[in-house]
Amino acid sequence: MNGILVGCLYAPNGNPELGQKWDYKLAWLKRFTVYAKQLLALNVPVILAGDYNITPAERDVYNRDRWQDDALFLPQVRKSYASLLKQG
Repeated sequence: MNGILVGCLYAPNGNPELGQKWDYKLAWLKRFTVYAKQLLALNVPVILAGDYNITPAERDVYNRDRWQDDALFLPQVRKSYASLLKQG
């Protein structure tokens, strides 16, 4: 297989926290991380671009206090995103 595998995504928002949408976001991220690992096993370059609806680090927001209760900023999703990135 030659070329580049490109995936475009729009991840669930997850707001409000501690509800069905939040639970769905966490489950989606877990499934997506497994899927991304399977794609990497194909041994072709993979680009998974799009809106992850995650703020990866505190430095990525202007006013940290404004984001404290937002599903895009919470530690659980930031940890999931970091795990995804660690795969490659």
